[in-house]
Amino acid sequence: FVPTPYQEEELQFGKTLEKGLKEFDRVMADCKARGDKLFPGGDPGAFLLYTTYGFPVDLTNLMAEEQGLQVDQEAFAKKWKEHQEVSKSDKFKFGADLMLQADQIAELKDRRALPVTDDAPKYEWISMGAGPAIKGEVVAIWDGKAFVTSVETNKPVAVVLDRTNFYAESGGQVFDTGVLSIAAENAAENVCEFEVTDCQKYGGFAVHIGTVKFGAISVGAKVEALPDYQRRAMIAKH
Repeated sequence: FVPTPYQEEELQFGKTLEKGLKEFDRVMADCKARGDKLFPGGDPGAFLLYTTYGFPVDLTNLMAEEQGLQVDQEAFAKKWKEHQEVSKSDKFKFGADLMLQADQIAELKDRRALPVTDDAPKYEWISMGAGPAIKGEVVAIWDGKAFVTSVETNKPVAVVLDRTNFYAESGGQVFDTGVLSIAAENAAENVCEFEVTDCQKYGGFAVHIGTVKFGAISVGAKVEALPDYQRRAMIAKH
């Protein structure tokens, strides 16, 4: 039995959901051990669950209420505001430096003969603020001066994938933010997480701009791409 791409994405979504539930249980256990009355709204807590695992804060609150707690909404709102400010700041701070110019596009398309990014999966999501993670492969990493094979520092870079479910900025379309992660073999934990704070498209290539939170990301790596669906849904309403 060979799963279809859609079935593979469903499996990945199930794995992401499982990881999120484990994180929720871990944080809840810590809350009970401390005798807390509120479930944390930050990281760790509701903010991490929704930015990394796609859990809407309302869902996290319902889960917490089932165990006698409520999400600290004030802390969540504060963390969300900080997240927006950092994303905006990062875009102006290094977004322009990581643009792909004609020479870089020619390097990818002509000299490396890479196909443009398949971004059709970006349409597969639920407008309420949820959707699947998908598998993709890192085909190039641009650091603003040269294409590199790997990066493991907090230095901002642009990661190009063969396929993505992230919306790139285009006309009136606001770019997605989210996470690219690399899972350890036969383990629930990730060995690398790359925080995407901007997504642009140059010459048909989707460029995920951000920084490595931990681990290292390399060309050829198989990643799990998870946009911030709740942020997308909030933007779509306006």
